Parts: sequence; C-alpha cells; structure tokens
Amino acid sequence: MQSFISSFLFALSNRLRYLKSSLLFKVRFYKYHGYFPDLKNPQTFSEKLCYRKFKGDAVEFSNIADKFAVRDYVTRIVGENYLIPLLGAYDFIDSRIWENLPSSFVLKTSHGSGERHVHIVRDKKSANDIEVINQINESLKEDFGLVSLQPFYSVKKRLVLIEELIGHGDIDDFKFHCFQDEVFIQVDIDRHVGHKRALYDRNWNRLDFHLGTCTRAEVGVPKPKNLEEMLTIAKKLANSMAYIRVDLYNVDGKIYFGEMTIAHGNGMSPFTPTEMDMEWGRLWRN
Repeated sequence: MQSFISSFLFALSNRLRYLKSSLLFKVRFYKYHGYFPDLKNPQTFSEKLCYRKFKGDAVEFSNIADKFAVRDYVTRIVGENYLIPLLGAYDFIDSRIWENLPSSFVLKTSHGSGERHVHIVRDKKSANDIEVINQINESLKEDFGLVSLQPFYSVKKRLVLIEELIGHGDIDDFKFHCFQDEVFIQVDIDRHVGHKRALYDRNWNRLDFHLGTCTRAEVGVPKPKNLEEMLTIAKKLANSMAYIRVDLYNVDGKIYFGEMTIAHGNGMSPFTPTEMDMEWGRLWRN
C-alpha cells in the first residue's frame, strides 16, 4: 500500500508540474501574441513554432540545433568554406586553454543561446579571464533545452566552442526565414547595443511589418552584392523543410554560416501587425 501511495503521489506531482508549466507557457504566449495558443490545431506561425517545440522530433532537430554537430551538415550541403574557423571544442575551458588563444575570439556553448552562452572577446589582455571562464563553464552545465522548453537542445553532448572573431565591431546578422516556396530576410543591426531590425523580401524590397520586440530600423540596410549567393546557401541548408531559419554573416563580401534555428524567438516573437502571424502560418505547409 505504501508503495502504491508513493507512486500515486509521484505521478500526481509530475502531473501538477506539467499543468503548472503548461499554464505558464499559455500565459506567456498570450502576453506576447495577444491570444491563447491552439496546439491541437495550430494555424499561426507562432502556434506552429510551439507545436514543433513540444511535438517535433527532438533527436532529428538536434542534428542542426547543435552548433558543433551542424558544422558537419553545412560541410556536406554547401562546403566547409562557409564555416567560421574553429579554434577548438572542449568539455570545459581553463586558464591553460585561455593562455593559448589569440588576442580575439568568440566563446560559445554548443547547446545554448543568449548572452550567457556567447562571449565575444575582442581583446584578451583587457578581458577578465577568470570571470569569462567561470561564466561559460557555468552555462555549460545548464540544460538549455529544459530551461527554454526546446528539447532539441538537450540531447547532444555539451561543448565549449571557440571560433575566430570575424569582422570588426558589431556585424550585421542576416537571418533567412525559409519556407518551402518563400524566403524572408531579417537583418539584425547593433545586436549588443541598441538592437534594431529590418525585414526584406528576397528581392530586397523593405517590408512594412515588424517581427519581434526590438526597435524597427528607420534606415534601411544596403542590398548585399552577393545576395543571390546567400539565398542559394540558405535554401540549400533549409533542404525543403516546411520552415527553418538560417543565419548568415556577410563580412567584406565573404559569407559565413552562423546557425540554424528551429524555433525562431522560442515562439514568443510577436508580429506587428498581428495579422502577419496567420500569413506566415499559411506559408508553413506540413
């Protein structure tokens, strides 16, 4: 009887935890989008992103969400010349590894996103090495898939990646939202200070709607001379998926692969006007 009661209480505890997290998710979704999500019959872009998070194939998506594993995918599909040079991949870093690094580089975890998981070191001599090392190693311990409710970030071995620092200053980030028959280009400017964003179609016409909570850029971004090459790379990497976001950098005419994002903005990036949420949802054909 005691064993039965323990099992019952454990199952009840798990159920209550699930209901709590489910309620918090729905409240958060409403906060950003102004409506409660229908994940049984998702229609909008944001609903389909969240459906993918909870119901998608986490193992399959992990092969491209993992920032180390995806390098093999990029090499196979478009070639390794589009990869940012990798200086090392480690289970953790210490002062010995730090000492052997060049004067500038980027530290990132293979499984996470955001400021805690990415450190840009522009001048090693002026950086607080102990603080940076401790922060990146602590981020390595975090189960980002569990924290963000994106399970495809949980199933791979976690590593600290060290890449060359490309470009000078805060370079523009070109994010290609790839549907099977359409591509939209999001350009993020000054991401670390005064983050702004502009949206374009594939012909580089400025779009009159906005995506996200950052500021809409008042001044447009010049059309890249090698835009067609960037579009070709993005579509090849998208590989006929119903939807995927492919991030690229363009530094002095040289194209670099950034990452592939399964659930843009974790499903919490609002449209202005909100009608575009349904428009993008129609483009996403399963």
